[in-house]
Amino acid sequence: MTSSARRSLRGFTLIELMVSVAIVGLLSSVAIPEYAKFTLRSRSAERGTIMESMARAINDVVSQQQAVPPNSGTAWIGDANPPGASGMTKRMFVWATRGWNRLPLFVEGDAYYSYSFVADDPDPRGANVTLSVSADGDLDGDGAHVIKTNTYMAIGYSFRADPAVFEDPNTF
Repeated sequence: MTSSARRSLRGFTLIELMVSVAIVGLLSSVAIPEYAKFTLRSRSAERGTIMESMARAINDVVSQQQAVPPNSGTAWIGDANPPGASGMTKRMFVWATRGWNRLPLFVEGDAYYSYSFVADDPDPRGANVTLSVSADGDLDGDGAHVIKTNTYMAIGYSFRADPAVFEDPNTF
């Protein structure tokens, strides 16, 4: 073999390998935190979608019946669903949970957050009807729960976002 043929069979030098490993390490040090942010954003998007669907379904029931179907005094209460402690894993909805069996809503798949609601009609003539939809979750497993609550006020039996809470009080 000639010296040029032996040189072409030698492969990569140690410096070339070290530079390659440094580049891969640098790229992964940027990519891994971005991936973690992306997964948290997608889990939070689930929260917004389900909470909006819940509010629309409750609005449909209350609008059709022209009353809040009470299961506790003057209020329709939906206990935390999925039940149990929220965390980094998805849990299955239990539709037999108090208040949820009347809700015309289907959530496809499992959820990270626990959702609850309270629709209250303190004066059963459609005055001062309120709706509160909440989500409770600990998506990163650090023990700190994030609780998001959307509040709606009714005109008659049609809910609107509470203007004190939301900037865009659109009717459903």
